[in-house]
Amino acid sequence: MDDSADATARRHDDGLLNSWKEIAAFLHGGVRTVQRWERNLGLPVHRPGVPRSGPVFAFRGELEQWLRAKTKLRPELADPATASGDSELRAAS
Repeated sequence: MDDSADATARRHDDGLLNSWKEIAAFLHGGVRTVQRWERNLGLPVHRPGVPRSGPVFAFRGELEQWLRAKTKLRPELADPATASGDSELRAAS
């Protein structure tokens, strides 16, 4: 295994997801869906820099805890395919 693959494996072992793509894959959704969840539902992602459009990271444990809490209130979030529309989010508010 090369150094970059080792670093990636260590990040995943530590529970660190280092991009929107990794966060989306962990939650079994699309990148735009999880970005919308951050914006509208408070998905716990962290930004190391000031710009909102900069890089993001998240911890698996925080995402699991958020998902458990949200799926109790909104069971459709357990399946990202049914939670992809903004109108659906507004209607439930």
